[in-house]
Amino acid sequence: MSFPKLTELAMNKIAENIGTDKLHPCLRPVPAESSNKIFKMAGSISSVPSELQLNQLSHYLSVTEINLTGTIIIDALVPMLKSHNLKSLSTGYFFKLGKYDGYFDNREDYEKYAPNRNGGYLTASDHRKKIRHVIDIEQFLEDALNEESKQTLTHLDLSPEPQGYEKLANLETLRVGCLKIKKVGGIRQLFDLKKLRNLSFEITSSVCDCCRQGNIHSLLMKSDRRLRSLETVDFSNTNFEDGTINRFLKIYKNLKSISVCQTLVEMTTHPTIIVYHTRTVQGCIKSLKYYTEMENPVMVDSVMDLLNDHLSRSTTGVTDDDFQDCLKAVNSAIELFSWLSRVLSYRAKDVSTFEVDDRIKMIQLLLTNSIQEAKSLEKFPASIADAMEPWKVLSNRNLLFRTPLLDLSRIAFLAFQIVEISNSGYARPHLSVLDMIKDALDVNSLVFKSIDFGKVRENLKNLKDTGDQFNPRVVPIAKRLLEFVEICFPQEPTV
Repeated sequence: MSFPKLTELAMNKIAENIGTDKLHPCLRPVPAESSNKIFKMAGSISSVPSELQLNQLSHYLSVTEINLTGTIIIDALVPMLKSHNLKSLSTGYFFKLGKYDGYFDNREDYEKYAPNRNGGYLTASDHRKKIRHVIDIEQFLEDALNEESKQTLTHLDLSPEPQGYEKLANLETLRVGCLKIKKVGGIRQLFDLKKLRNLSFEITSSVCDCCRQGNIHSLLMKSDRRLRSLETVDFSNTNFEDGTINRFLKIYKNLKSISVCQTLVEMTTHPTIIVYHTRTVQGCIKSLKYYTEMENPVMVDSVMDLLNDHLSRSTTGVTDDDFQDCLKAVNSAIELFSWLSRVLSYRAKDVSTFEVDDRIKMIQLLLTNSIQEAKSLEKFPASIADAMEPWKVLSNRNLLFRTPLLDLSRIAFLAFQIVEISNSGYARPHLSVLDMIKDALDVNSLVFKSIDFGKVRENLKNLKDTGDQFNPRVVPIAKRLLEFVEICFPQEPTV
């Protein structure tokens, strides 16, 4: 008969009670591997953690990997980050960080949103309303990372802009996505990263033109300095063409691999480096293995979609060995991300039978996907149908209420954000989710402060009055939500 280890008992105890007053102050910190698991359940899900929760995350855990994607970063989070010796950090949304606010007109990507009445772009005032703040990221990193973290951090996924990197001496992986800055000088600190081996321009939303216009790759090519240790570069989900890639490869001749999945690049082979692409079935298989090994669910999903498209159109040139290789790659991906396929397959059943870790992972991915789709909706409100798939899965009472450590406020915030952005006439699973969880919400949560409830009321009223031609049941849901908003988020009196 085997007995559970003390560390396992401690991990379960903390996972069940973090955020409550049930944890004994003398409880010893949990080792790093278990701490990372607990943080994924307790920390990453919380959009605005409480002071008690932050104190407990600092006191009881020894976290080395922190992923705050989708989390609203507040001042209280900064000392919590500094209390851990980090190897990997992904930041979330910065919201009203008093010490780090900057002046709007100095924001590096300001030109991208220059006023253009005829072109349909956001005006400066619209942009100010959307971002609400500008962050001095260099000072933030100085305050959020302790001295050991500055030496041990090897992976950084930072959303605002490249500043303050030069002290992260051992950084090996950096994801810059679609960042757009004005001058070559804006990336000078990148060249201080002597150990940087992996650089990614890959973005998670290939449907948003705005997000496909990053320029750091071109600034790297214009600069006289080089990233000497660079081995892999990911260009996936961008609008890059062969000319850009070839110029980049002439400058960086010692690369080991590049990824050009879901791009305009036609290159499938290169004499000296590995090329990951999605132009053929064989290319998709190789890329699927690559991203499965990297545990990148966004790109696994993207490559699987293209692989399915290739196989649906034609199997000419696909050998039996290719099919066997394909089956192995797909099985590996499904095994790694089985939590998603299982919940999709058993959407209407009792999901509490699935492992808690599986459900937490699945919800995190769904919400991250929803965040990216909401960003696209800001520019293309009519594309709401594309943003509904994650909400169809989330529209499950068992999943929402029988998954522990789940912050419903974050889910409600994302749903309200979609209501605020668009009122087009499509079936609305996100409204069903809101209707399910509305009575369990903390309406005083800071997360709701950034929602324009005037616009939410307007769009709900429009939906209630005009109906939804695809789903008549949305009308009573819209009516109930409108009543809820009017009671819990009343309109402020005009002065």
